[in-house]
Amino acid sequence: MAGKNRKGTRNLNGMGNLYFNKAAQRWEYKIMVHGRVRMATGKTHKIVNARKKGLIDVPENKEKINLYDWIELWLNTYVKPLKKASTYKQYEDTYKCYIRPYIKNVPLRTVNTTDIQKIISRMNEKGLSAYTMKQVRKVLNLALARAVKDKYLVQNPVTEIEIPAIQQKAKKVLKPEEIQKMFTYLEKSRWYWPIRFMLVTGLRRGELLALKWSDIDEVNKVITVSDNLTNEGIGTTKSNKVHYVPLSNAAENCLKGFKKQLEKEGNPAIWINDLNLIFVGKEGKPIKPHSLNNVFRRIQNIGVDASPHSMRHTFVYYSKNKLSLSELKDTLGHDESTSTLDIYGDMLFDASSVAHKIDAIFNDVKFKNTQVKANNIVSFEDLKKRAK
Repeated sequence: MAGKNRKGTRNLNGMGNLYFNKAAQRWEYKIMVHGRVRMATGKTHKIVNARKKGLIDVPENKEKINLYDWIELWLNTYVKPLKKASTYKQYEDTYKCYIRPYIKNVPLRTVNTTDIQKIISRMNEKGLSAYTMKQVRKVLNLALARAVKDKYLVQNPVTEIEIPAIQQKAKKVLKPEEIQKMFTYLEKSRWYWPIRFMLVTGLRRGELLALKWSDIDEVNKVITVSDNLTNEGIGTTKSNKVHYVPLSNAAENCLKGFKKQLEKEGNPAIWINDLNLIFVGKEGKPIKPHSLNNVFRRIQNIGVDASPHSMRHTFVYYSKNKLSLSELKDTLGHDESTSTLDIYGDMLFDASSVAHKIDAIFNDVKFKNTQVKANNIVSFEDLKKRAK
């Protein structure tokens, strides 16, 4: 019989049971296959009917694999050989740091939506960011979607997972006095020109460190951004696409300044630079991303809350009202203007201009009657005399 919080139909033995679970607010269908209960769920009756057709398609011998085994198999079979090394590392770290500690190594076939939602809830209770929770959902969704295709699962339990609404932190933008303080600190450092170049181009950390001299077109005033440097080496950009950044005089001066720095150091990259990289270490080798991070940690010690990505944020903020949305989109390497708006829309809002417009609206509004004269005020004594 249907439970207390359930309503629906009960079929003949072996044909399954369809009902609405009020507690979970979803339709559920259960059927016995090979002596085990299998279940299809969904927000609507129609979704469950579509999903229940595949319940008997999962072979019995594939039901015995555990969740951890499957995710590790997926990482090594479908991610490591086919994706960028940085993507594999990111997914692997997410699995080890945020999935294994929050869910038991249960049989893959038993993992359901409630189990995954509990992981997200526990992460939220521990104060983890919305980005981290979304990353966990993404990795689990990709892994379990593959399990469905390979017939280890009937349906993907991650499709209906919800992420708590968490207020996003404001993006860090450096004030003029912070910029001045930072570059005064860096003035005699070899990092002065690379960090200044980041600020005037809006390049990401990996794009900066992978930039080659052959990417600089001084005639057409353009920088070709086609590579990205990570701890695993040089690979494609974040979007897997080439984009072009204008070579401003400010950026060109940074390149000339760093070239003089290399000559002053007697840097080996002047004579031997197989990778043709622009920004190299003192020994002429590629700069590791963590080395740049360490420089920004030292900058933070002088009271300037800067990071590699805050250079990009600051570039966007100071470009407000000076570059069009289309120009900014192309410079940042975004596929669509909507991506730029999603990420930086709040930063591109011109509060000063809107404030002036609001002032204009209320300029003619009178908040008190300035025409009232003191001699028009009638005292209580005068009123008594008038009454007589």
